[in-house]
Amino acid sequence: MKIELDYALPPSNCGWQDEGSTEQNYVPCETYQITDVLPSGLSVVTSTGYGTFEGSSCYDFPAQVADQRVSFYVSQYTETACRNGLTYYARVVTPGTYLAEPAYIRSSRDPDMNNHSDAVTVTVNP
Repeated sequence: MKIELDYALPPSNCGWQDEGSTEQNYVPCETYQITDVLPSGLSVVTSTGYGTFEGSSCYDFPAQVADQRVSFYVSQYTETACRNGLTYYARVVTPGTYLAEPAYIRSSRDPDMNNHSDAVTVTVNP
């Protein structure tokens, strides 16, 4: 099953501030953690290497997988496989109807900068 997460980051003026290449002219980009929690009927599929997954070039490697929780880190300069969000895959473990928890995005520097999607009901078919 293909999981797609679309996101939008606030505008930023990070990077080199002029053509000089000194450390004083560089503003670091804000990094955001995107966390998704799969319903219990699904299990995260992680790749064991680089390349494509099932013939698709739309696959982003998670930074961390812990049980049903999948985390990615993104910034203004992050390039995702599909260019409009994050894509990863899950395997059906138990078919059924489940409540999917919201996906969260959080700033790594400012915990007050965060947002989340809506919780949705998901039907998992074999």
